[in-house]
Amino acid sequence: MEPIDLMNIIWLLVGGLISLVFLFTLIIIFFYKKPTHGQTLIRTGFGGTKVAFDKGIYVIPVLHKLEILDTTIKRIELKLTGENGLICKDGELIDVIATFHLRANYSQESIKKIVQTLGCEKASNIEDIQEIFSPIFLESLNNVAKKFKFEVLRNSIPEFRDSVVANIGRDLYGFSLEDCSINYMEKLSVTQEINNYTKSFN
Repeated sequence: MEPIDLMNIIWLLVGGLISLVFLFTLIIIFFYKKPTHGQTLIRTGFGGTKVAFDKGIYVIPVLHKLEILDTTIKRIELKLTGENGLICKDGELIDVIATFHLRANYSQESIKKIVQTLGCEKASNIEDIQEIFSPIFLESLNNVAKKFKFEVLRNSIPEFRDSVVANIGRDLYGFSLEDCSINYMEKLSVTQEINNYTKSFN
């Protein structure tokens, strides 16, 4: 029986350990994905849907599909002026400029809801976001404005804003309304009313 060469065993163990470390490094380089600031990673496929907010996630080709959701705040401004203005309870047509800020909720359920209802591409694109949410915000502004006379609204802009936010509600496809501001509110001027009246006969 030949004596066991201890040095050979040690070198084999060291070589195996180096190979494992090298393999692990390659796996991290090629398969480990980490979101940058303002991003959320969504991995689908083998093992179900996995969402990564700040920590990394392993994505293996063929087994997984990776999508990136832009979770930065989306700004939507509505300029409702002239004939597109809001109508108050007393029939006054008013000009309003309002700004809304949306952000994807940082929860597994909300992100999955966004992906299922809108998709990552639409939910990350500001033009698509504006197209989806502008009608919702416009409807809320109209619903609240028609409940109050103009003078009441002009003297109670913070309350008007709070009522608009409450009217919008919380069901925003996984997004949350971070902020809403009423930047401008004024009654349609007499000159504008005359111009609009004239246009209706042309």
